[in-house]
Formats: sequence, structure tokens, C-alpha cells
Amino acid sequence: QPNYMDATAAAAIYKWVQGGGVLLLMANDSANCDLEHFNLLANKMGITFTNTSRNMVKNDEWPTGTVYVPGKNPVFQPREMYLKEISVLKTQKPATAIVTKDNDVIIAIAKVGKGAVLAVGDPWLYNEYLDGRKLPSNFDNYGAAEDIAKWLLRNAVKR
Repeated sequence: QPNYMDATAAAAIYKWVQGGGVLLLMANDSANCDLEHFNLLANKMGITFTNTSRNMVKNDEWPTGTVYVPGKNPVFQPREMYLKEISVLKTQKPATAIVTKDNDVIIAIAKVGKGAVLAVGDPWLYNEYLDGRKLPSNFDNYGAAEDIAKWLLRNAVKR
């Protein structure tokens, strides 16, 4: 029995973020994730995980999953990442896009009260995309994962 996000849980998590909590939201494309309930929480942060999917990689067509992070970025060092089957994000205040591809928002952040939120439309931080076994060497997902961890720690508030 799944425990879907509901209005009560979304309000409690939002209050926690406002008080200084740091939240990482990772969803998936609409075929592989319950975005309707997930968005009850994400929308409070100014983020919507849309039903628009992108980077629909067939087999090992690696270039289709390429996401570039250029120079100045509040989370990531410049690098090439691999993300596939992404839910494109829509943002409104307080959220802002920090990584885009062809004008589609891939990753966003939001400052919410004393807290912070990072959202990405793919749960791409798992073994075969971090440990060098599967991806071509031009993708630096491991480095991107380190960037995320450092951002989360920088934004954490001591209580």
C-alpha cells in the first residue's frame, strides 16, 4: 500500500523547510512516478514536475541523455552529466532554474524561509550512473553527486 504525499504531509514538510530544513526532491518522468501527489509538496516550493518527459534514451544512445552544466552555477561545477527520462520542471517564485536543456528546466533551487530546496526531474544518483561501470567517461555524474552533497551541507542550518 503506497503512502502518497497528501496535503497534511506537504504542509508539515514545508514548515520544516521554512524553519531551516534542506530538501532534495528527485522525481522521475510521469510514466515512472506519481507526479500528481508528489507535486502537492513541490508546488509549495514553486516547482512543478510536469508530464513532459525528455532525454528518452533508447538502448545505449548516450548523447541523448547529455546535460551540460556551464560555468557559473550555485550548485554544480562545470561538467557533463547523464540524466534520462526526465520530468521537465516548471518554476515560479521562490524557485529558479539552475540547469536547462533546450529551454527545458532540468534542475531548480528555491530559498524557502530559512531553508532550501533542490529539485531534479530524475532520480539519477544510483550505482550504474556513478561508479564508472556503465557510462562513458565523459559523463561526470559522480562529481555532480559530490556537488549536490556539498550544496546540501552548505545550506543546512545548525539547530
